[in-house]
Amino acid sequence: ITKVTGCRATPDDLDLKTQTKKIKPQNNPSPIKIYTQNSGCRPPTPHSRIKQKSGKLITSATNLIIEPGTHPMMAALNTDWINLASLVWFFFCWIGYSRFAKHQAKKVNCIASVMHHHRVDWMHSVLTREIRVGDAAIISNLEKNVSFMASTSMLILAGLITVIANTDQVTHLFSTLPFASEADSQFIQFKFLLLCLIFIYAFFTFTWALRQFGFCGVLIGAAPNTVEKNISDEECQIFAQHCGKILDQASHSYNFGLRSFYYSMALLAWFIHPLLFILATTIVVAILYQREFRSKSLQALLQVNMDWHQHEKS
Repeated sequence: ITKVTGCRATPDDLDLKTQTKKIKPQNNPSPIKIYTQNSGCRPPTPHSRIKQKSGKLITSATNLIIEPGTHPMMAALNTDWINLASLVWFFFCWIGYSRFAKHQAKKVNCIASVMHHHRVDWMHSVLTREIRVGDAAIISNLEKNVSFMASTSMLILAGLITVIANTDQVTHLFSTLPFASEADSQFIQFKFLLLCLIFIYAFFTFTWALRQFGFCGVLIGAAPNTVEKNISDEECQIFAQHCGKILDQASHSYNFGLRSFYYSMALLAWFIHPLLFILATTIVVAILYQREFRSKSLQALLQVNMDWHQHEKS
């Protein structure tokens, strides 16, 4: 005769294990098992094991399927996907619009294509002038504008590095903003690091534009005088085209640096919410397109070209 004194269920197979104690037989012809009330156990039937397993499976499925929004891992996963999508959209708009603007400038009228004709005409006029002080002054003013933007990039970069060293205070500040998404200090540091990379890129583009404008100043000083020397129109056209090309490259570099400032403004919206970041990036692209392809300044430049050509024909 054995008496059940205790049992426990393992998490793998939920088998009931018993610890037995021998007692003396009391008029019982055959050995039996007596399950006491205070042991807290019941006979280990297959039906009970299946019921316990199914109950745990239903509870786990309820936590994952019925209430996915309350699960912390699912919420973090959704947030990560939104942030990743917003970052991909940001770089897609930046790179894609640059390629689009370069491609469209060869087909339709825009600020870049119209200004190219004016720069070539400027270089033609330089060849016919003996005194070129005004031309040098124009190049000097352009260099001052580019130099100012390059210095501004360095100042902003220094401020961002200072902010990265105090990320905890900045994280607390953004957590108090309404509609701001939750983010840890490391993620905030990543956003500031991305801003630093943008302004580093802007600094390099501005300094390269500054050097190219300096090349243009040298070419203007070395340009021959068509009045004193017998230079054919074809040679003048070749010189003007090459000088205008260098001016175009310098202006493109300056334009790329300005675009980086525009996109950095859109990146600031990421500190509030990734969806706002997507919206801000889209707005920046729309503003750039409107100014380069649909602005009133473009219409005025086109009108100047038309009036000048009509004057030459008359």
